[in-house]
Amino acid sequence: MFLKQVHWKPRPTQRKSLLCKRRTKVTMKRRREINSMRRISAEMVEISKGQNQIRERQKEVGKKCKEIRKETEKLKRETDVISKQSAANQLRLDLMFQIVKARADNDSAKDAHLTQTLRELMVKTRIGVKASF
Repeated sequence: MFLKQVHWKPRPTQRKSLLCKRRTKVTMKRRREINSMRRISAEMVEISKGQNQIRERQKEVGKKCKEIRKETEKLKRETDVISKQSAANQLRLDLMFQIVKARADNDSAKDAHLTQTLRELMVKTRIGVKASF
């Protein structure tokens, strides 16, 4: 029971059609691969552009944050100055009311002492104001 091996050879017309089919299969596959690579390459270019835009926006946001921090520090310093000025004004007003009360009570010693304290305080605040500018 030996089987004889038969070599099948296509006829010449069949041979051409088989070769064409193989070539078309290969070329179609290669075309799909090339198209796929082109599409992927185009997508990569788009992604790269998007990433560059993101980087630029991050830089802009960083600059804005830096500016906001500077402005915050400036406002904080101004607030501190205003707070100190307000405290100094309150102290002067208290002294003035005490002077008025001492004069109403005819207490000239207390009046003179408070007036002198107020003058010294005014001189110190003027010197402090000149030094801050």
